[in-house]
This record gives sequence, structure tokens and C-alpha cells, in this order.
Amino acid sequence: MEALHKGFVKKAMYIMTLYKNFVKKVLHIMTLYTALYTKALCMTLQTALCTEALRIKALRTEALHTEALRAEALCTEALHTEALCTEALRTEALCTEALRMETLRTEALLRLRLWIRTIGRR
Repeated sequence: MEALHKGFVKKAMYIMTLYKNFVKKVLHIMTLYTALYTKALCMTLQTALCTEALRIKALRTEALHTEALRAEALCTEALHTEALCTEALRTEALCTEALRMETLRTEALLRLRLWIRTIGRR
């Protein structure tokens, strides 16, 4: 009976060793699974960060484009205003020239009348 008991204990020890090895392998597999899951989470986070970086870059590009368009519009408006000022100065110069011509004509008419009076008195 003791031999049976020793055989049983031996088999039980063998089964315990197998079970211990099985548990080790399961733990190893779980560790690998956890590592893979962690890596997948890291990759997902990396993808999200890259996507956010691209979105921010697109927003910056759009902002720069909008700023460039605004600056171009301001430059165009400034050129238009300058053209209007130039036209106003040209019109003012023409008015000044017209007034000068009118003054010369009036002066010429006054001299002509004076000359006619002078001739008429002789």
C-alpha cells in the first residue's frame, strides 16, 4: 500500500509540475497579450496625435491663407484709395488750371475794355 501511496504521490507531484508549467505558460501568454495590447494602445495614441498634429497644421495653413488674402485685400484697397487720391489731385489741378485760364481771360477782357475806352477818348 505504501508503494501505491508513493506512486500516487509521485504521479501527483508530476501532475503538479505539469500544472505549474501550464500556469507559467498561461502567465507568459497573458504577459505577451498585455504587451501587444499596450503596443496597440500606444499605436492608437500615436495615430491620434499625428491626426491632431495634421489638423492643427491644416488650421495654421488655412489661417495663413486667410491672412494672406486679407493682406492682399488691404493692399488692393490701399491701391484703390491711392488711385482715388491721384484722381482727386488731377481734378484739383484741372480746376486750378481752369481758374487760372478764367483769370487770364477776365484780365484780358478788362485790358481790352480799358484799351477800347482809351481809344474811344482820343
